[in-house]
Amino acid sequence: MTIEETEVVNNAQEDFEEFINAIIKDKKYFYWTLEYFERMEYISFGHYTLTPSQKEQINEVAKDLFLDKGVVFSVKNSSIRNELSIKNITKITKAQKPVEFILEYTLYKILSSIVEELELDISGESDEELKKTYSVELEKWQEILKLQKNNFIFTCLKYYIEEDEPIYFEGFNKFGTFGTHKDFLIDFENKIDDKLKERIDNLWLNKKFERVMNFVFSFSDNDDKEELRFALQHLTKDKIKKKELYFRGQAYSNWLLRPSIARTEQLLKNENDLFHKILALKPNDFKNDQTDYERLITMQHYGLPTRLLDVTRNPLVGLYFACSNLLRKDEDGLVFIFEENDQNVFLNPDDEKVKHLTNIVKSEHNKIDTTNKEYLKNNHFIRGIAKNKRIDNQSGDFIFVGISEKSKENRDVEKLVSSYLVIDYGVKKSLLDNLEVMNIHGGSVYPELGNMSNYLHHKYK
Repeated sequence: MTIEETEVVNNAQEDFEEFINAIIKDKKYFYWTLEYFERMEYISFGHYTLTPSQKEQINEVAKDLFLDKGVVFSVKNSSIRNELSIKNITKITKAQKPVEFILEYTLYKILSSIVEELELDISGESDEELKKTYSVELEKWQEILKLQKNNFIFTCLKYYIEEDEPIYFEGFNKFGTFGTHKDFLIDFENKIDDKLKERIDNLWLNKKFERVMNFVFSFSDNDDKEELRFALQHLTKDKIKKKELYFRGQAYSNWLLRPSIARTEQLLKNENDLFHKILALKPNDFKNDQTDYERLITMQHYGLPTRLLDVTRNPLVGLYFACSNLLRKDEDGLVFIFEENDQNVFLNPDDEKVKHLTNIVKSEHNKIDTTNKEYLKNNHFIRGIAKNKRIDNQSGDFIFVGISEKSKENRDVEKLVSSYLVIDYGVKKSLLDNLEVMNIHGGSVYPELGNMSNYLHHKYK
């Protein structure tokens, strides 16, 4: 592989656009700000250590990559932070282009070349011992390449955002270009300060979701209940149509709508073993359960991985869950809103279908009989059973996740969603304070003595 000096800038820009579109393509929204990508996508500049031999290898490879030997890339051997330089860099940029992202891109391409060469060595090597040696070396370079790719994306982001250079985001529209959001900007014009206006100006919505997405921001108004009123207005607006609504709050808006059993392949693969093992180990905890559905609810209650997703009839509880995770306080939350309709029909716990659905849990995927039971492949709402105070306080029902043709998980749960409410990270604390006044807090949502004690401890410490 060689690097054409005159093509470096164009190649860097093309690769950056490809990388950034890969990051945002499945997102419901994003902010075209450096702060968003650092906070929500974990893209930041990171320093890493290179050994002297690694630096020498990088510099040797660099000499061969440039066609014109007048351009020389190097990593300073005396540097502990891998300072980079390119001799005659003007031959590459031919203009006042930023040096930083060109340097980071060049190092990224050199590292890519080293990784590709090692991969070829491994594929062509017949000696197993040498293969192992190459594989260990390859893993080290792959980790460095991953970090360097992030550095390149970060420096390019910084340039594009600070210089306000245009970039095309396939499948996205600006927040303010859509009708209902224009109305929001007009209605709340007096409450939006310059800082918030700048953020909203940089907010892009995925075209697939823009009609069903709303946001709760922190307004500049002194009335600190404005955000709560705004949130409830959007959470319950379909009540006007006399539709029964259900909610699920998640502390991080980028989390997928997936049950806990599906968070790793190993958990899903061993679902039936987990189910039977916990029943065998703790039989007394399930002695009052009459059905497998009730046993699943008990497992969900104690935090065991199941294919149940909690939903609530109480919008305030949904808001609480979107705001209450302290580890996610600097990330946007999300409330999923579901409506009961001809497609979203709730099953009662004693429905015969529920019995067949719970058999999924106790079976291996290739042994599940779907003959005349097509509904096993669908996701279903099931009424909750007030087995304990927590479910009662949370007004809890469940989504039971079915199977698919190739997996024990149907990943189309999001098709059940009717709309979304994004909770901006800056408004989480205010909403939690207002919810507490309405008796929605850690002690009421989790009313067991231990949880109530924990809530009071944190409140008064």
